[in-house]
Amino acid sequence: MSFKKHNYLVVGQGLAGTLVSWKLHLRGANFHVIDEEREHSASKVAAGMWNPISFRKVIPTWKAAEMMQHVKSTYPEMEKELSASFVHQREVVRFFPNEEYETTWNKQSLKPQVAEHLGESKTLPKPLIDKPHGCVANAGYVDIPAMIYSWRNELSKRKQYSKGSFSQISRNGDMWHFNGKDYSRMILCVGVGMLELDDYPLQGWLRTNKGEVITFDLDSKIEPIVNNGKWVLPLANGAYKLGASYDWKAVNQEPSDEVKAVLLEKMSHMVTESPKVRLHEAGLRPTTKDRRPLVGALDPGNGVFVFNGLGTRGVLIGPYCAEELMKFLNGEALDKEIDINRIK
Repeated sequence: MSFKKHNYLVVGQGLAGTLVSWKLHLRGANFHVIDEEREHSASKVAAGMWNPISFRKVIPTWKAAEMMQHVKSTYPEMEKELSASFVHQREVVRFFPNEEYETTWNKQSLKPQVAEHLGESKTLPKPLIDKPHGCVANAGYVDIPAMIYSWRNELSKRKQYSKGSFSQISRNGDMWHFNGKDYSRMILCVGVGMLELDDYPLQGWLRTNKGEVITFDLDSKIEPIVNNGKWVLPLANGAYKLGASYDWKAVNQEPSDEVKAVLLEKMSHMVTESPKVRLHEAGLRPTTKDRRPLVGALDPGNGVFVFNGLGTRGVLIGPYCAEELMKFLNGEALDKEIDINRIK
């Protein structure tokens, strides 16, 4: 098996780097993870929700059945080994914006591939506004920061983690060199930081998508995630998150008062109670032109691989894509829809 032949240097430990290094760990690979520990990384801001139904057309998301199999195995497996808690099941209540959408929802819900993910619509308790809605039962969220830090702590104990950046890596013959050690393969999981690496331009395919979220408290309690185009997510610690915005042009990571006002206004059509705002954050998501990740051999002659562009559904699609990368590293074919060769 090729995992025994190589030493791996994983660059970046957001959601992408965490999943890649976890999969390497399961295969007994010799690897080391480095991360810059940036304050405004997308993984620290993201809500981490998974939901296999696309609300725009009320259809399953891309490869929903396969993705859900990996979600339900990967994250609980990590929780168990790390003795941590970061996976939380939550129903999603989707408010119907109009009668036409309600008709579409009811029609689509008769299809088995949609129905398997749905739950029963119930009367909504206060402080939620009770209006026509549907329910996705097969959904929830991963506390991404908690998962990242749990895994980072374990890696640190194993001496498999260092704070560091790509600029500290050098080429030593046919090996990659970092902090006194050589690695035959390097996997770049640096998100939007990839745009700063002049040696590896992605031909305009990798893009930034700025998202803003608000963390707040309520006097009352909400059980499900609620969605009307924006969403309110009940967190395990008793607080709530509200989001998210999508800005394809912004390159700064500062939260905007204008966006905050828009989010709170949308929330007022779902929740009657006024929120007590704790925090307003922003981050840049790495996404792509065709909304599919960039995975595979970036520079195979020099042992450089990439795992990037997970976008807004990273928690849902990440485990599957990481597993595909492992197969590829072991000499198997890669899913063509995520293969970085499609952009070359």
